[in-house]
Amino acid sequence: MNRFGELKKNQHLLLELASELGLNIDQLKADVKNPELQKQINTEVSELRSTGLRLAVPKFLINGEEIQLRTLQKRIDEILGNSNGIN
Repeated sequence: MNRFGELKKNQHLLLELASELGLNIDQLKADVKNPELQKQINTEVSELRSTGLRLAVPKFLINGEEIQLRTLQKRIDEILGNSNGIN
């Protein structure tokens, strides 16, 4: 499912996706309004911005270097010295 790009256009999509995943919608709504959780999110986003890394997730870091998903296996093979790949 690649519907996350729709989030900016559809304010109800987050709740739809959460429901499909079986999450507790009432708890999610309460968490969204929780100022302590918002403060924690803002802190973590600020920390991420200060690193110069992309804000997109998921994020893979190897030895402090951001690795794109499409090159993750290649980079793992390089680090492990495995030229045949890991299968």
